[in-house]
Amino acid sequence: LMTTNGQAPFVTIFMYLNEATNENEKHDLAMIIEEVLKQRYDRMLADPTEGQLNRMVLHTETFEKPLPTLFEKSIVERMEELKRTLMIAMGLKLFAEKNDPVTGERFLAINFPSDFGDDWKRVGKDYLDMARNLAEQPAFAEQVERIVNKTFAQQVRSNDQKAQLRRSIGMDVVRGHILNLPVCEGNEFSTEYQKYKKLAEDIFTHELKEL
Repeated sequence: LMTTNGQAPFVTIFMYLNEATNENEKHDLAMIIEEVLKQRYDRMLADPTEGQLNRMVLHTETFEKPLPTLFEKSIVERMEELKRTLMIAMGLKLFAEKNDPVTGERFLAINFPSDFGDDWKRVGKDYLDMARNLAEQPAFAEQVERIVNKTFAQQVRSNDQKAQLRRSIGMDVVRGHILNLPVCEGNEFSTEYQKYKKLAEDIFTHELKEL
């Protein structure tokens, strides 16, 4: 809809999810709508002359208050992003199995060494539990990602090192750990297992491609 309303011409975009004919179309349409709104939102806040005023109007707040995000990623979206990092981290053997001294519960932890020695932090019971816990704790997730990226840069440089990590991810992580999770039921033909196998193959193609 285009109108002037006594001002400079502007365009109104009508976006309606229920015009989709099935769930796949609705999902795709929702992503398009979100991206359109986000781009417009970012441009309004970045405006060199009107940015501060737009901030107040969009958030109904004073200039002194911190600007909250209107497009924060969902837990599910963050989990999907973290699964890649965790798969690499497990291949690098960055997690060790620990026991709760009170309950005896076993869990996977990552080490944050300091001047006082090792400092193991609990991450989760398994691959998916770690992804869920980190998705709910963005600050902790950033710390883990920094350790993974640093270790990867230090230890995975040559083709031999890349081949070793590919084997570790493929055999130890995907077949040895993920395949045995309840979601995969030990069935290598299950849809869930094939999804994680494809993720590993994508890591092989990009992060672990030989020189």
